[in-house]
Amino acid sequence: MIVVSGILRTALRIASFALAALTLTAAFGGHIDPRIWAFPSILALVYPYLAILTLAVAVAWLIARRWITAAICGGSLLFGSAALFTNFPLGSPSEPEPGEKTFTLLTFNIAHGHDVRHRDQSTHRTLRYIVGSGADVVCTQELMGMADEGLPPIPQSLRDSLNARYPYIVHAPYTDQTVFSRFPLKVAERDERTTAWPHRWSRFTARIHGRDVTLIVVHLASYMLSREERQVISNVRGPRSARRSVAEFKGSVYGKLKAAYRERADDADQLRRQIEKTSGPLLLCGDFNDVPASWTYRIVRGEDLMDAYTQTGMGMMVTYNLFNLYFHIDQVFYRPDGGLRALSTRKGDIDSSDHYPVLARFALSPP
Repeated sequence: MIVVSGILRTALRIASFALAALTLTAAFGGHIDPRIWAFPSILALVYPYLAILTLAVAVAWLIARRWITAAICGGSLLFGSAALFTNFPLGSPSEPEPGEKTFTLLTFNIAHGHDVRHRDQSTHRTLRYIVGSGADVVCTQELMGMADEGLPPIPQSLRDSLNARYPYIVHAPYTDQTVFSRFPLKVAERDERTTAWPHRWSRFTARIHGRDVTLIVVHLASYMLSREERQVISNVRGPRSARRSVAEFKGSVYGKLKAAYRERADDADQLRRQIEKTSGPLLLCGDFNDVPASWTYRIVRGEDLMDAYTQTGMGMMVTYNLFNLYFHIDQVFYRPDGGLRALSTRKGDIDSSDHYPVLARFALSPP
């Protein structure tokens, strides 16, 4: 039997207390405006992993029969339960009720159609996936219409398949947001704060099953990290590389994170005003570049929107998948009092982009 010295046990307890404090701070990080203090927002980004680690530590202390330390770790999860169940929901799918019509929404940051796993090949896996997804409405980010100069050359047969499946393909000018729809669709409005490209959101009107549904597609401010900066975390392999990564994080990485959080806070305020002046059925989806329970997530969602995944999904979902950075940054919101109801939400299984697609099935009450 290994005897743990008193000094080591004390050090482990102090580390456990520090972990509990970080986890609790991360749980409430989304309640602190990043324009005032950005560090809690950064903690909120990694909250799911802090929560998992804290739970494991609490269980270890329970096994060691150290009740107070276990209770402190468990308490940090309990007091932060709102963030816990937003990141690890306990929802379940449902079926439409009599009289309701259904449709499927897909949101997908497609990286201009490039295959991030096969950069030297024009596989068109992303566009082929969209055609075969069965989705009725597809909201893409990082696509400036089918004339996007960044798209790899598309075979005519694939273009024909897209046009046959989606007779309405609409790009919002000055954005990288394009919507493919089986239903009549038009651009209603876009982010007009600036004439600079790209605008962060656009508003469409879709005529779905005889009802006008407002569709807001977003691509909020990115962290703008270089490939090397993104590898600051993924390159950690031991104490020496960890120290090197911390040093790099304190430099350019932290500055870019702060700037992105503050810019998204401004985006969130603008979006919230747009939501509040919109009546009727409303869907809002896209690449938030931010996680559940974050400041941006909370402001945009407000009191009147619901998260399709928290209502119908279970457990943690990951939608970003590159550089060993696994985060849930693509969201689908809806307004329930407009006749919309989420039935199911799931992550797509294609890895051609640095984002996974998210598919949400909805029920819509008749006019």
